[in-house]
Amino acid sequence: HADGDGEENVGRMSHEKLQGVEVHVTRAEEILNKQSGWKSLCGTTDFGTIVQRRNSSSSSDADAEQARLAYDIFVDRILTFVGSYFVKLGGKVDALVFAGGIGERSVEIRQSVVEGVECLGFGIDKTRNEGVRKLRKEGGEAVKVVDVSAGKRDNKKVLFEMARECTLEKNFWT
Repeated sequence: HADGDGEENVGRMSHEKLQGVEVHVTRAEEILNKQSGWKSLCGTTDFGTIVQRRNSSSSSDADAEQARLAYDIFVDRILTFVGSYFVKLGGKVDALVFAGGIGERSVEIRQSVVEGVECLGFGIDKTRNEGVRKLRKEGGEAVKVVDVSAGKRDNKKVLFEMARECTLEKNFWT
């Protein structure tokens, strides 16, 4: 009850026209697709910027905290998918492969994810993981797959893949 004199209807659907707000489908789609998620949490959809803010001492405390939250949510989602796939495959997993924009550009994401799945037998070599950044700067287009595994005999492989290049490689498909 609000101040004891009436019932509060927060969160309930209203069918009264006076309380309704007219939102067109295209506007609703724009809100959902472009103004929610990372954008509403951090003010940007650029995950590189989120990682920078998370690690930056020049970001305001609020910006850094929001970036850390977004980062942690993202890593948690990846760990949920990896764990689910691992179980569905009965643990018969040879490698964890990072590809695509975030996997390709984010040393931090690869590190956080692999640390999160160490219990499944994965490990990452920090030096080789950092080296992927250097390979990209040196014209890494020729690099197709890089092993960034911890190198322990019992660990499963952790690979970084430049997916576009791999799709062009005929040996990959035969």
